Amino acid sequence: MNNNKQLLSVYVAKNPKNNKAIELFGDAYGYQKKWDEAIEQYKLLTLQQPDVANYFYKYGGALSQKAISVNKLRAISYLDDIETAFLQALKLNPNHIESHWALARYYMHVPGLLGGSETKAMQHVEALLKISPVDGYLAKGHYYEDEKEFEKSEIYYRKAIAIGGSQVCYQHLIDLFKLQKQYKKAIVVLDEANEKLQLDDFVKQRKALEAKL
Repeated sequence: MNNNKQLLSVYVAKNPKNNKAIELFGDAYGYQKKWDEAIEQYKLLTLQQPDVANYFYKYGGALSQKAISVNKLRAISYLDDIETAFLQALKLNPNHIESHWALARYYMHVPGLLGGSETKAMQHVEALLKISPVDGYLAKGHYYEDEKEFEKSEIYYRKAIAIGGSQVCYQHLIDLFKLQKQYKKAIVVLDEANEKLQLDDFVKQRKALEAKL
């Protein structure tokens, strides 16, 4: 990774307008959790090509990770820029799934006094349902999980599994049961998922849960 990053650094220095290289440079910093450097690269992209939704999404994402990495008082200073970046992504592309997800989580988790809003969160969840039903059901499940309404959360995760059936869909339901320490239910879902997808990770999770019984 370091060698690749050095090569990218040299290339970007020689080609400061090559947005793909800058994006890869930002991605490399993000992979290493060097959020200040990732923010710098993604912000440059938004300035050089302000009509690309994904650049604003990545910029907002890096800002979010930076906010998570600092104390709560410092994190507050990032909130406006985070929200603005994701909103701009949706202004450029109203069907940008990742930005709807990001804003749903943002409005769920930010305190009301600082701009959080259940109403706004649900607006983005409902938008996801129209754009991508699987993402919409997962987002709705996440919303109710956050509200500790676990029965409703389970319903929507199962709906996502029914139409999506991906590793991500199954993992949300498995994690929900783990959160509630309902390990037998989690194992049942793991068996169902593994029968369909045959992933080593599901086998490892099952063994780990069996040890808890």
